[in-house]
Amino acid sequence: MDQTIIIKVAQTVKDYERQNPDEFRAFKAQQKALQDTMENEFAGVRGDHVTERQLFTLPELLFNMIRMSLTEDEHKQIWGPDPKCTGALWFAKTYPQYRAGKKY
Repeated sequence: MDQTIIIKVAQTVKDYERQNPDEFRAFKAQQKALQDTMENEFAGVRGDHVTERQLFTLPELLFNMIRMSLTEDEHKQIWGPDPKCTGALWFAKTYPQYRAGKKY
């Protein structure tokens, strides 16, 4: 993943948390409650005949801020469906406050 993307996302997350402390605090409380309802520490949720795993959850405002900070190509590089896109895993490791489970 391109270092430019990492810098943009890191700055955007920092800006979101600094500019929206009340929303971020409420999100963290909601995230803790969500983690407590997960089937296991890896955010497993039992579905029909499968267990799904969610890596992270983003507040809508933060998602939109990240989306606006990246070009379309950068967005595809970090969040795209291509298996070579490691952005989701990088994000979950780097920002545990947004991780769906207690472990990734």
